[in-house]
Amino acid sequence: MLRRRQMSLKSFALLAQVLAAAACSSPDEATNPDDPNDPGQPPPPPPPPAVAFENRVLLFLIPTSTTSSTFIPDLGGITLETNFQYLFRVVPSLNKVDQVERNSSPSFAPSSKTFYSTEDRIFVAQEFRAFEVSGRTDIAEHSYDTFQTMRQRVGLPPLSHSQGCAAAVGDTYYFRSNRNFDVLSGDVGGEFYRTSLSAATTPQQLLAFNNPANCFGYLMSSGGALYDVLASPKDRPTSILLYRRNLTTGLPETTSLVSLSESSPALFVANSNRYAVDEGVFYLLRRRVSGNAVEIWKQAIGAGTGTQPTKVLDQVVGFAPNWFEVDDGQVLLAASNGQALLWNMTMNQQLPVSFGTSITAISQVFVRR
Repeated sequence: MLRRRQMSLKSFALLAQVLAAAACSSPDEATNPDDPNDPGQPPPPPPPPAVAFENRVLLFLIPTSTTSSTFIPDLGGITLETNFQYLFRVVPSLNKVDQVERNSSPSFAPSSKTFYSTEDRIFVAQEFRAFEVSGRTDIAEHSYDTFQTMRQRVGLPPLSHSQGCAAAVGDTYYFRSNRNFDVLSGDVGGEFYRTSLSAATTPQQLLAFNNPANCFGYLMSSGGALYDVLASPKDRPTSILLYRRNLTTGLPETTSLVSLSESSPALFVANSNRYAVDEGVFYLLRRRVSGNAVEIWKQAIGAGTGTQPTKVLDQVVGFAPNWFEVDDGQVLLAASNGQALLWNMTMNQQLPVSFGTSITAISQVFVRR
């Protein structure tokens, strides 16, 4: 039985206020999607923090985008719509909110940004027409405190982080390009690549689209290793296998590191499974149909055949988690409605968080010192 110390709810209605004010303001110049070297007009990075972020959970999130319209009579009376995204860093323990970046794009050439984090590293991916053959993706690693750009690659093939096939190990970035349709060539893309984050080299194709060992959809990195989960069937798995992928070839190892099975998949909500790897431990989240309770199970990687996983959470959290991350024992559950739960497994403390607005992306960084 999980014993928990429930902390008071943290509310960040400031995010909703910022977005409301932005929606009423006049639009400013949108990011130019045609020049891969043009970073747009992001705000200057925040000044060096006056407080230490070490041993604190930092949340990086993107609320649902806002749209402004501009009527242009000189161009035949058309209305130009511009989509705005605001990227925030939230430190719940300090009740602190900072806007660290902003993205704007016109409706005729849309782009979007999302976060990806691994251990103490935070990445921002900007996807230009991710589901078009002519699209591209830029990826930048930022410092968690000043949000300065540390490494950046622009002009990568179009990909979408929402597809679960992108992860960084050291200076190498692994990803699967999107499978898109071209009028002349038909269906193209879907290959698995690796590329340097700091050198502008051509991405190296590792696996073809039709290779059964291509990304399984749950690519993760931890401790200098690259992992992936093969869940079958994907909506309500009866078999869950964790594999380590070779950093040179991208191929999964022949033997799985963790093998789990489920004999009653109908007891769980379809497509509710989420996975994480942290400090040599594999985590599985799923949601029960009855009572809508969230379960989290864990198993040590390499524990051996016959080892049974351990259930560490069985709780109605009040929302359906879209995001699940574990970093140094800090657990993040979050939903698109702006509700989240932070759980310190070591201290056995939980903190519900409400952002006061819906969100499209969230990630956490815990800087342990």
